[in-house]
Amino acid sequence: VRVRRGPGWKWGDQDGGPGSTGVTIPSINDTVGWVRVLWDSGQAADYRVGAEGAYDLSVVEASIVCPKGHALVNIGASHDNGWGCDGSHRLRGCASGLTESCQTRGMTRFRCEECDFDLCEPCTKRYGSGQGDESEEAKKEATPKKGDESEEA
Repeated sequence: VRVRRGPGWKWGDQDGGPGSTGVTIPSINDTVGWVRVLWDSGQAADYRVGAEGAYDLSVVEASIVCPKGHALVNIGASHDNGWGCDGSHRLRGCASGLTESCQTRGMTRFRCEECDFDLCEPCTKRYGSGQGDESEEAKKEATPKKGDESEEA
């Protein structure tokens, strides 16, 4: 399960800082009310999920990820046209019909800061699971060129 800091967080920047995410992993310590997290920064530690009446973690919308598997953060409605939906670079295109960056005013933006990757809300349903169709570039790279195929003997 992908998680981030929750309402009871008291562990400083152990997670890599505000906005950082990690995944729950099996723990050596099976104490009820605690869970182990491997942060994207590489650090791992145990956190309260009910122990001491506290919840250090919140679940991130795990189904909405960039192509590299990082969680996309809903940063709300855009007040300008300064971003473009990366769904427009996919074979099926942007689910909102966007083709360039000057069309995004008022649209909800889901962002991966690390990858500089953005999706509009309709594209999160189409591509956000990481299982959507590939980008045009990835398809071209995966398609063998004439003469590249090995001949059978």
